[in-house]
Amino acid sequence: MALIEDVNNKLGQHAAKNDYWASAGVRVIRCKLPYGDYCVPPAVVVDTKRDVAELAMDVSSDHRRFRDAAIRARDHGSTMVILVENEEGYRCLDDLAAWENPRAGVNRRKGMRPPIGGARLAKACKSMRSRYGLQFAFCSPQEAGRAVIEILRGEGAWLDRS
Repeated sequence: MALIEDVNNKLGQHAAKNDYWASAGVRVIRCKLPYGDYCVPPAVVVDTKRDVAELAMDVSSDHRRFRDAAIRARDHGSTMVILVENEEGYRCLDDLAAWENPRAGVNRRKGMRPPIGGARLAKACKSMRSRYGLQFAFCSPQEAGRAVIEILRGEGAWLDRS
């Protein structure tokens, strides 16, 4: 289990509580809370991507940061949902196999890996889903506000089931 402690709590002044939590295997995360001193991490968190290209960049070029965020969410008991906004109509990871990276034809320096394509992107996302518990959802930009609220409420209609 994990517990969030407000950063305004002074270190060293809550030793008895911190000792108990350490002995019980409770991880304490310090961060700014809008109110209160303690809370538990949310059951669901949503990370939005403005388009498939941003998802592709995170999965390939920024992989370590993306993976580490997924691991932290999983380790803190949260389900992280990656909500990919797109105008192309993609609704699941299987649809991404048809995606063509607009950077595929761009000249690159010698030794650089080619930009990730749709098939590889879909496979990488499925691997991260099975390894780290990430969930994926897709919507149009116009649906994004409603999708975030419904996902946070636990309404799973947006989640990819492929």
